[in-house]
Amino acid sequence: MSEPDRPTRTGLLQFLREARQELAKVRWPSKREVFVYSLVVLATVIVLGLLVFLLDVVFSRLSVMLLEKRSSGLQLRSIGYQASKAGYSPLAARSDLVLPAGLPEVGG
Repeated sequence: MSEPDRPTRTGLLQFLREARQELAKVRWPSKREVFVYSLVVLATVIVLGLLVFLLDVVFSRLSVMLLEKRSSGLQLRSIGYQASKAGYSPLAARSDLVLPAGLPEVGG
């Protein structure tokens, strides 16, 4: 079996000449076109940024409303809340509260 013919590599100078010839064929935009295209991009970024901002505000407010509605029946009062049947209270560290009997004091 014979190997397929591989194209020969061109040298660096040949590559640079061909690249320069190809770049000469390119139609570059005028300064006015670049300015107009830049304004279009800037306006698009601003509009999409505002859209994302508005969607963020709407969805965050909706999620807060839903969470408040769901937790309305489950609201726990922080004072007097008992974390377990053993009688541990997160407020027991306060000096004006008394620890339930049988629980060791933490700290000093």
